[in-house]
Amino acid sequence: MGGEFFTLSPKGDLPADQRQDDAGSLVFETEPLSEAIEILGRPALSIRVAIDAPTGNLIARLVDVHPDGVAHRVSFGVLNLAYRRDQTAPSAMTPGAFETVMIKFDECGHRFLPGHRLRLAISTAYWPLILPPPTAVTATFDLDADSRLTLPTRKGGDRLEVAEPEDPDPLPKYRRITPDASRRWVKRDLIAGLTRYHVVVDTGEVEIAAADGLVARELRQETYTIDPTEPLSAVSECRWEMTRQRGDWHVRTTSNTRLTADSTHFHIAGQLIAYDANGQIFRRDWADAIERGLL
Repeated sequence: MGGEFFTLSPKGDLPADQRQDDAGSLVFETEPLSEAIEILGRPALSIRVAIDAPTGNLIARLVDVHPDGVAHRVSFGVLNLAYRRDQTAPSAMTPGAFETVMIKFDECGHRFLPGHRLRLAISTAYWPLILPPPTAVTATFDLDADSRLTLPTRKGGDRLEVAEPEDPDPLPKYRRITPDASRRWVKRDLIAGLTRYHVVVDTGEVEIAAADGLVARELRQETYTIDPTEPLSAVSECRWEMTRQRGDWHVRTTSNTRLTADSTHFHIAGQLIAYDANGQIFRRDWADAIERGLL
């Protein structure tokens, strides 16, 4: 329910209701607020944690829980625990040993209304937004005096008058030839124990007048597969098809990539094929292995 890392469209790119992810997380929650709380800036979580493996991730989400139960993600932060001390010199955790770590959230601005609750949800996984470590990780927390969630609160209640823009609709207009379409869905194989997240984004054909009538279309198809009990089962597959045409001139490219991992390496396989109106004119296939280090 995390949405895209970099959102381009409200059609499924934004994070959805967080209740499903919260159900698999360690959750802390306030009572309903008696008055509004405004934050502007970067929340931070300091917490004392031990894990049962040398490497692992912590993901913390700040959630606005509405009176009807809907859970809206306000901000989140991710920490690869190998980088808890230094972003340039990673070091493994000692399994079972507690350390105080800091998770910095993304910058945000939000107003929690009266009657809403603030929720902090902590997990060790956030697939497919975050690649899992080589083994499943269990985290244990020691909520001592150094454990705290710091919110960048502001007094609030003020109003800023902003003049209407001279051009209220400045984006360029493109003539649509075929409709666009977006789909996102999850399938669970209860026998194999696999969960598959599918993404299909089709821009449709649009004519770009400023490019002498260039007609463009992009089709993106992605599948993310994992067995939640086996991190090394994770597979990411992506296929892009891009077409450009103007009059009798027509070109098309297709690219396919596949990412898997074992305990020591990430494995990437790719293929790129280019076509013109007469057929295939270029093809490249490649594969590479990237050492995981402490990822």
